Order: sequence, then structure tokens, then C-alpha cells
Amino acid sequence: MNKIKYVVTSGCSFSEGACMSNYKSDTLKYRFSKILADGLSAQDINLAKSGGSNDRAFRKIYEWIQENPKKIKYTLFLIGFTQLHRKDLYFDCEKKWINYSGLGTYELNDIYKNVDKKMVKVWNDVEYGYFYNDDIEKEKLFMKADLLQTYVKSLNSNIIYFYAYPSKKMIKALNNPDERLNWYRPGGYDSWPSFISSYKKYTLDHPNKEDHIKLGKDLKKYYESIK
Repeated sequence: MNKIKYVVTSGCSFSEGACMSNYKSDTLKYRFSKILADGLSAQDINLAKSGGSNDRAFRKIYEWIQENPKKIKYTLFLIGFTQLHRKDLYFDCEKKWINYSGLGTYELNDIYKNVDKKMVKVWNDVEYGYFYNDDIEKEKLFMKADLLQTYVKSLNSNIIYFYAYPSKKMIKALNNPDERLNWYRPGGYDSWPSFISSYKKYTLDHPNKEDHIKLGKDLKKYYESIK
């Protein structure tokens, strides 16, 4: 295996390091991807975004691969899975990608500038009321993860998946894990929130600096065990 020079991470706010501290410098210095990258003497490249979906996580990893073909074999990829209902939508009115997770989406104002609020609500109600199922979304997630992992491995690299901010349906699936996927269990638990709950009282708010440091160090141990 080639020496890792780059750790490329994608996911939602939990993977981005959002809200861990009042200081942005802490986010860049102490988020788990940086702790892992430092442990491997590698560069931390974090593509995660607050409100991001699993589809966005896949897309950003794929785009990075296309833009950096000579770096791939020296790269370790990480994806922290998030809530199943989130979507990665291309909003043609403004020619940009947006995160969508229902009528609580913080980017709704971008939509409302171009689309009537009543139309958005009707579309949302139809989409999630008639064309959405957690079990199906979970299976689609694993299918896409398998395809990306196969692609990454074909390029002489590796990718690690774990549950950063999961739904109950996602956690339940780990009781019968898909052996095709390279699963990491934070601290030996089914998800990062479960790991955090093992050493302190936790209410599913954003992980703090201590939590990121612990996860980064545990990820380093896990990587050393599989490389």
C-alpha cells in the first residue's frame, strides 16, 4: 500500500466539524479528519458541508477523484453517513447544487426567490408522502457506497464508511452489515453518537473538540489495523 499523503473526507456538519467551538481555527485544527491526517503525516482535505446529504458526499468524492487523478493512489477517503431523507439537488434557476431536507432546509430562501412557497410545499408533500421510504433509501445508500468503493479500489486506493449522524433505520442495518462495505465502528460502537454516549451524557448535538480528537485517534488505530 502506498504512503497516505491525503485524507479526503465528505459528509455533513458532523464531518465538517461545525459548531465544535466558537473559533474557526479550532475547527480546522481539531476536527477528526485533521487529527487522522496529522497522525498519518498527511494533508486534511475536508469536503463536508453543513446540511449535506449522503448523495452530496458521494458526488464530492467523485468530483475530487476526477480533478486529482495523480493523487488518488496516495489518498484515503472517508465518508460519514448522515440522515437518509436529505437530498442533493441541482437548482437550475440559479445553476447551483443545494442541500434539501424538507421544509426546514436552511437554503429554502434560495428556492423561494424563484419558486412560489405553495408550490414548494406541494412538491415536498408529494415527494416525501408518496415517493419516499427509509428502507428503500437505505438500500440505495448501500448500493451507491458499494459502487463508489469498487471504483476507488480499482484506482488502487481505499475508502472507509461510518455512521456520523445516522437515523434509527441506518443503525438497525448494522446488526446485519453489508460485508461488501468497509465499515468503521467508532470506538467499537455502531455510530459516532453511540461512541460519544459511552463516555459522557450526550443529546445528539454537534460533537465538540474533545469528541473530534477522540474519533480522529480511534480512526488512526482502525486504519493501522486494516492497511
